[in-house]
Amino acid sequence: MGAFKTYHYSSGRTYGERLLGGLMFLLLIALLFYLFFQLFLLLWYAVPILLIVLLIMDARVLKAHLQTIGRQIAQQPVSGLLGAAINLLGLPIVLIGLILKSWIFKRFGRVARETASIGQDPQFTPYEEIESKTEENPTRQRQAVAADHRYDDLFE
Repeated sequence: MGAFKTYHYSSGRTYGERLLGGLMFLLLIALLFYLFFQLFLLLWYAVPILLIVLLIMDARVLKAHLQTIGRQIAQQPVSGLLGAAINLLGLPIVLIGLILKSWIFKRFGRVARETASIGQDPQFTPYEEIESKTEENPTRQRQAVAADHRYDDLFE
């Protein structure tokens, strides 16, 4: 006759305790959702200020973003309109991202332009061709001979 094993998981908590813990967890999630919604609502009231800050920092970033959305709508109308709607719903977050992008361009773009301008000199550097003979270093020649000798020993 076969022996049957049964496994039973029990946390040691009663049904009421588990129900109370689940309700407290749902209450915590609802509270966090409410707090994040209030923060998002506050950011919606700050949209005009964020837009002005972005325009002061660099209006080209906003122009490039709008052109990207326009290109997306022209190439793929359904997904472009869906992307535009998502951008409109998340406008405060998008504006904060564009402000950060503008700050990064202002902060690090200048360094890139400076290095690019240094590397591209419009004037050619005058030079003069000279003939030179390079002499082999005697120690290097001895090392090369010793290396050849060891290599030849492998085939003996």
